[in-house]
Formats: sequence, structure tokens, C-alpha cells
Amino acid sequence: LRRALASEQGAEACILHAHLALLFSHAADPSTVQGGDAEEGGHALDLEAVHCLVQAQVFLTHSFTFDAELPLVQLNAPEASKNKKKKNGKQKAARIGVRGDRSAAEAGVDGGLWIAQTELFDLWQRHRGAILRFLGSCAPAELD
Repeated sequence: LRRALASEQGAEACILHAHLALLFSHAADPSTVQGGDAEEGGHALDLEAVHCLVQAQVFLTHSFTFDAELPLVQLNAPEASKNKKKKNGKQKAARIGVRGDRSAAEAGVDGGLWIAQTELFDLWQRHRGAILRFLGSCAPAELD
């Protein structure tokens, strides 16, 4: 990661941040861990995990253009003429990855991170409360 940042390889740095964050996807909130063991084989959320998750989110929010919203497919001329012949003349627009001809991967929704962007959004959302509780319980000197 340091080498990618030093040589200004932005795309590689984004990929590395995304995958580093993914390594902590099963970190458990320490307040919910029973008897000191993390649930489902994960590890407890600690300073290293919080640092990595927050750093990845801030870096990717600043340096990466997320395109997880699926665009509508424009109707081409042959399809439009077929739809006009149908009852009521209604045209149907297909969503990419839902009912369209192309899958979400072909549409570029992955965006170059080599993992689904929605996986990252889910990861950050699941850990948001635990990160805030963890940071609230730390001494200010620990957070520097």
C-alpha cells in the first residue's frame, strides 16, 4: 500500500484499501462478544481494525468514484418499434443487471475494485455503530 501511494498509483491504492477493509468484515463488536470470543469465528474489533476500516472508507470516498447505481438502458430503434406494436403502445425500459441484456458486471458496477461496491457499503454500514462505540470508549491519547 505504501509503495502504491508513494508511486501515485491511485487505482492500485484503491484496490488495496478495499481489500484491506474486507479483511475486517467479520470483526465483531466487543460489546456483543460473549466471554471474550468473537461470534462466528471473527475477531473482536480493535484499534487496528477500526483504523483500517476508517482509513479505507475515507480514502475511497475521496479517491474513488463509486458507480453502484445501475443506469437505465436506453431503448434502441428496433426494440422501440416492436414495443409500439404492442397493446397500448407502452415501451418498457430494462434495468441493467435486473431485466436487461447485460449483467451488472458487464455494466462496470464493480468499478475496478475487484469486489462489489455494495459489499463495501454493507461492510461500513454493519460496522458503523461498533466503530463509534469503540472510539467513544478509547482514551484520546490512544486515538492519535
